[in-house]
Amino acid sequence: MSDHLKLLRHITKDFDDVKKLIAEHKAIAKQLRTVDRKLKTVEAKYKFLTDIISVGGQDTIIEKSAKLLFKSAGFKEVRHLVNVRPKREDLQIWCDDCLILAECKGTKYSVPPDAELNQIKKYIDHRANIIKSKLPVFGLTIINHDNSKLYHNRNRNPIDKNKHEYAVASQYGIITTVDLVRGFLFLKNNNITFDTFKQTIKQFGVIKFGDRVD
Repeated sequence: MSDHLKLLRHITKDFDDVKKLIAEHKAIAKQLRTVDRKLKTVEAKYKFLTDIISVGGQDTIIEKSAKLLFKSAGFKEVRHLVNVRPKREDLQIWCDDCLILAECKGTKYSVPPDAELNQIKKYIDHRANIIKSKLPVFGLTIINHDNSKLYHNRNRNPIDKNKHEYAVASQYGIITTVDLVRGFLFLKNNNITFDTFKQTIKQFGVIKFGDRVD
C-alpha cells in the first residue's frame, strides 16, 4: 500500500462507508490467511509429485516419492526396504491378491541402459521363491529418465522396442516417473478407478497410462 493510500485510509477510517469496508476487508484477509495455510499444508502433502519427476532426481528421492504416491493412491501397505543387506527391491506393494515389487532409478540418459531397467527381474524370482505360491509376484521398474531436463522436455519414448520385448519376456513392467504421475492424476481426478490403476502397473513391458488395459 502506498504512503498516499495509507494516509487517506487513516483520515477516512471513521467514515461510515469506509469503516464498513475496512471491517469487511479485515474479515476477508483473516479468512484468506486461514485458507492459505490450509492450501500450503495440502500442497506439502502432494510434494512427492514434483519430487518424483524432479531434475536430477536420483534413486533415493524416487524411492521415497514413489512410496508416498502409492500410499496416496490407495495401497494400504507399501514397504520401503532401506539399508537392507544384501540389497533387495526398493519397494514392496502388498495387495490382497498380489505382491508388486518396484525398483526405482534416476538417470540422465534419454534412453536408459539395460542395467537401469532389468535389475527388478532377479528380485521377482527371489521374492516369488520366498513366498512360494501364496501370492503372484509382479515387478515394476520406475525410471526418472532424461532427468537433466524439465519433465516436459524429456524423451517421450525412452524405452525402445527391444527393451520392451525383453521386459515382456521377463515379465516385468517399466514406467517413467512422468507416466506414473500421469496415472496418479487420472486416478485422483476420477478418470480411472483404483483397480484400473493397479492392473495397469501390473502389466509387462512399457507402461503408459491412457493406453488400453487388457
